[in-house]
Amino acid sequence: MDVGARLEIYEAMRAQTDAGKGIVLLSSDAMELQGLCDRVEVFSRGSVVRSLSGDEVTEEAITGSALNASAGSGGPSGRLEARRNRWTRFRGGDYFPALLVAVVCLAFAAFTWTQNPLFLGGRNLSGTLMLLAPLAVVSFAQLVVVMSGGFDLSVGSVMSMTVAILSYYAQDGQGAGTLVNGLLACLAAAAVAGALNAAMILWARFSPVLATLVTFILVQGVALLIRPTPDGMIGFDVSQVLSSALGPVPVTIWCAWSVPSRGSSHCVSRHRGSGFGRSARTPAGPAGWAPTCGGRSSAPTCSRRCCPAWPGCCSTRSSASATPRPAEATCC
Repeated sequence: MDVGARLEIYEAMRAQTDAGKGIVLLSSDAMELQGLCDRVEVFSRGSVVRSLSGDEVTEEAITGSALNASAGSGGPSGRLEARRNRWTRFRGGDYFPALLVAVVCLAFAAFTWTQNPLFLGGRNLSGTLMLLAPLAVVSFAQLVVVMSGGFDLSVGSVMSMTVAILSYYAQDGQGAGTLVNGLLACLAAAAVAGALNAAMILWARFSPVLATLVTFILVQGVALLIRPTPDGMIGFDVSQVLSSALGPVPVTIWCAWSVPSRGSSHCVSRHRGSGFGRSARTPAGPAGWAPTCGGRSSAPTCSRRCCPAWPGCCSTRSSASATPRPAEATCC
């Protein structure tokens, strides 16, 4: 729903409560709950882990209750979790959806192999993995974006632009120095695209979808200016290096897995329950993302509601202290 539709719904709900009726609101948006509700029951794994009312209804208290419960404390949620078997916990964890996707992919591969035995041959596997290598690198980059609460639509056009740039530097007969200059030019161009995204999202306060869509259009236009028509053959030596393999697995796949995946697993697996792991998920997002993911934010956060219709407008107070600021309506 857009902002206008939400506002109309909130006004209709407030009109019903003013008429003496009660409303049960089911939501996972802590700021929305803070702005609308007089009492909040925080659920985790099917049980109420905390009841909040009055001045206790804050975004920090709601998200903190849910996070502490999911960590397996000694409360009702912790006892319920202890009674569940390992399979049930795994089915509700982070890796079960990925396992389902892997099973579907293996099923498709097995079916294709029954139609053509060459499908699982070394040459075909190596060629398929070679095509997969750029997507593997980009997927890890997108993982970092998603972990920080963002969204990036511009990655495809940035890839097109870097290939267009490299087509001038990686041709046959050009030395290693030229290739290095081309790689540096690709990195610089990608950094400019990233800085443009950051400026629109963090400074101009564009939504990530809109900002990266604008960058996508601009960068795609730049790529077409660099190479209006297909041209520029990548040199044979460069192709040989990129296509080198250890067994049937290309070296680029090993690099794509070893470097980014180790860093991402360090954040989301080994330290997922720690303060570092939670803060790693929100290093660059607005202040509202950090409490939602369990991290800390130094920016002001919303206190108890003062606007009857829109939960984002309320008096602000510092999250570091409970001292209210002067009562002025501020959009959080």
